[in-house]
Amino acid sequence: MATGNLNVAMILKLVDQVSGPAAGAVSALRGIGAATEQAGRAGVAWSNEQLAANQARMQGLQSQALGIAATGYAFYQALKPAIEFESAMAGVSKVVDFDSPDGLAQMQEDILAMTTSGALPIAAEGIAAIIEAAGQAGVVDSALPDDEERAQLIAFARDAAQMGVAFDISAEQSGASMAQWRKAMGLSQSQALGLG
Repeated sequence: MATGNLNVAMILKLVDQVSGPAAGAVSALRGIGAATEQAGRAGVAWSNEQLAANQARMQGLQSQALGIAATGYAFYQALKPAIEFESAMAGVSKVVDFDSPDGLAQMQEDILAMTTSGALPIAAEGIAAIIEAAGQAGVVDSALPDDEERAQLIAFARDAAQMGVAFDISAEQSGASMAQWRKAMGLSQSQALGLG
């Protein structure tokens, strides 16, 4: 029996010697597991913070892009009448010849003065379209001095614009109609206005 006790004593001694380090290893593994879990959670939290920051930056960029687009659209809308007027004046320059190089520039100033005075509810582009129609129809003698030619074209435009307002037709239609009357019937400006 002594051998049986000796075996049990050896087994217990062996278990004591192994269980202490094993318990330390298990404890160390649990510590590693906890540290890994904590690091993983910290990594996930950091990733979530980065995602939220990126989303905030993207929203900021989208807001800036929308702001830039809105500003661009506002500039376009502000410049649109000027662009349309310049386009209409290009049409005038094709059909009306002035002796002086600044004759067209003076015509632009006269048209703008007409539209900003408040006398006519027509945009500068519409007045230019009327003058273009008059130039195409040849209602004003191009041999006249620039000042006189310009004055007659402005008078024609004023009368045609008033006729357009009275008949509720576009400036272009009224200018074309009045120009056709003058040319086809050989009317003076006052006669064409009287007919209108």
